This record gives sequence, structure tokens and C-alpha cells, in this order.
Amino acid sequence: MTIPLVLSLIGYVVLLGVNIDKQKGIAYMAIFFCTTEAYPMSVIFSAGTVANIPNLNSRALTTGVLLACTNSIGLVASNIFFAREAPRYQTALIVNMAFPCAGILFTVSYSLYLRSLNRKMTKEEVSGGPAPFKFQTQGVMEGSSISTFVSAGI
Repeated sequence: MTIPLVLSLIGYVVLLGVNIDKQKGIAYMAIFFCTTEAYPMSVIFSAGTVANIPNLNSRALTTGVLLACTNSIGLVASNIFFAREAPRYQTALIVNMAFPCAGILFTVSYSLYLRSLNRKMTKEEVSGGPAPFKFQTQGVMEGSSISTFVSAGI
């Protein structure tokens, strides 16, 4: 998930720094980079939601709310391009660049949290103690370790 966010961030930085009138090819490439975050992220979020919420009603409600949120952010992103800032649109680029920055921060911190959780669970499993997070071990197939089950859910 971090790769599309980084590509998008690169696109916004290039658009802020390049002279659009003189370097149209580079600006055009940067626009493609900017859009790489939008499409994969909504699909990844939808797939993750469907795969990790067992209750059918909760899954339906969460999926609907998630899709509404991911689609409605386009209203914000497209209505901050002010005509007085043409052709640079610095306000829009800076605001739109803040979202991939926040996403990168979230995905990196969440990945680090899951790694520490996996280490803690593996340590408990090796020592023969009880699993510290029993709700996450439900449905673990025989023969697979707890950390494999948690990692597969990412």
C-alpha cells in the first residue's frame, strides 16, 4: 500500500517544482504518478474489509461507509483548484499531497505495530504460554503458527 502512496507523493512534488509551461512532458508524467494512489487504494481497502469482518451485516455496513468515504474525498480534492492560481494550483497540490503523506505515516506505523504484535505472539507461542490475543487465533488451521495467521491477514 505504501508504494502507490510514494508514487503519488513523487508526482505532487514534481508538479510543485517543475515549470509546467516549459516541461510539459514531465508535468504530464507527474499527473499519472499523482493518480496512482486513488485506484489501488480503494480496491485494497474494500478487499481488506471484506476479508476481515466476519459478520455479514457489519461487513455490508462497513463496506458501504468505506466506499462512500473513498468516493466523497474526490469532492474535496476536485473543488480546491482555484481559478486565480492557474496554472500552478499550489493550494490544491499541497492539500492533495498531504493525503499521501498521512497515508504513508499510517501504513508504516501500522506495519511496525503488526510486526511487534507478531513478535510478541511468536514469543508466547515458543515459550508455551497462552496466546496473548486469543481473538486473532480463532480459525488458525492445524499446523500453522499464530504469526503466519496474523501476517496472512495483512
